[in-house]
Amino acid sequence: MGFWLGFQTPSPFEKIEHHNYPDEAWTVSIRKRGGMTVYSSTDARALFGQDSKRGVIDANDYIDHPGEISIFARLHIALIKLGDVLVADQVLTTKQVQELLGESNDQ
Repeated sequence: MGFWLGFQTPSPFEKIEHHNYPDEAWTVSIRKRGGMTVYSSTDARALFGQDSKRGVIDANDYIDHPGEISIFARLHIALIKLGDVLVADQVLTTKQVQELLGESNDQ
């Protein structure tokens, strides 16, 4: 029995749809893991909070970070100010994130 090793065109990675904030189709997944909150999109991932393994990762240190990490940091700070309204894993749309960050919808 032989097996053939080849390449697919387009590859599974090339088939992934990429959306950037504030594209309408962009989303962020938010999950609580112990004392940490994990934020992820198709292109980026960040976690903020405190646990025994990683210590403290303060979102304030990342608000000027390039790309989506700064969006995740500002979102984390906004959720804390609202009393950490996240009660379960959830996905937020661009519009929901804009509302939480106090940004206009026509960027």
